[in-house]
Amino acid sequence: MENQERFTIRRAKVDDLAEVAKVHVAGFKGYFMTKLGEDIIEDYYKAYLEEDDLFVVACDNEKDGKIVGFYMGYYAGTKALSIFENRNRWKLIRRLAWLCLKFDKDAITRCWARVCGVFNKKKPSPIRFKSDIGMLSSTVLDEYRGKGIMTELINASVKIVKEKYPNEPKTYHGTTHLFNKKMRSYYIKNGYTEDCIIGESVRYVKTF
Repeated sequence: MENQERFTIRRAKVDDLAEVAKVHVAGFKGYFMTKLGEDIIEDYYKAYLEEDDLFVVACDNEKDGKIVGFYMGYYAGTKALSIFENRNRWKLIRRLAWLCLKFDKDAITRCWARVCGVFNKKKPSPIRFKSDIGMLSSTVLDEYRGKGIMTELINASVKIVKEKYPNEPKTYHGTTHLFNKKMRSYYIKNGYTEDCIIGESVRYVKTF
């Protein structure tokens, strides 16, 4: 990573989440989760932090430890999403309804998917190893990109899993947008293989 003394990669804390939510908004402009508001984003990340604790942040030491990027992963079988949805049920319904009234395409698509899901329930994918991990959300502020920060964030997350499950095989699942050439190149260069394409996203996997 460029200028390693300037940046610190560390595990996230609950106190970081308000700042993480702001980094999310800056990194995911126009995305569905961003439209729901910073309070929803903050509690979404809190659920995964408390349930999986596979969350690392990058801090700029020259700016009083300002958070400039983050990586959030999850373990196979996580209950974080259910926990988040249950404790924010009515807030989510109100905001989804408001977005639908504004004819927001993302909100309408998700509402329709939920309705269809009631009638077309699918069995969950089998869990091979509890040490299997997936990347759920990650970004670095624009002005800090190109410095190797994302690579260090991913490496830090892999280290956490290795320490937690030292004797189990581990499979990393990373997803990125089809048009994100930099991230797709990162995965290929670091030994990941393309697994499948889901909508506008492509998933890569690596066993280590």
